Amino acid sequence: MVADLAPAYRYDQRGTGQSPWEGRHSLTRHVDDLAELLDAWDVPKAVLIGHFYGTDLASRFCMTHPNLLRPQRPS
Repeated sequence: MVADLAPAYRYDQRGTGQSPWEGRHSLTRHVDDLAELLDAWDVPKAVLIGHFYGTDLASRFCMTHPNLLRPQRPS
């Protein structure tokens, strides 16, 4: 729905979907994983959208990495 507006990325969080259940699991680790993915994808700023646990992850990411968030334009 947004691919024609901006690049859109999806991934399986550690231990979900096709991602193996390896290493430690915590909200902090998932935030670190997301930061590493954005870096690997060379994404300097991002708008995060989450569902269920993804909202917790997005919220924590916003608090710990505010410099990576793209400011929203007023409507």
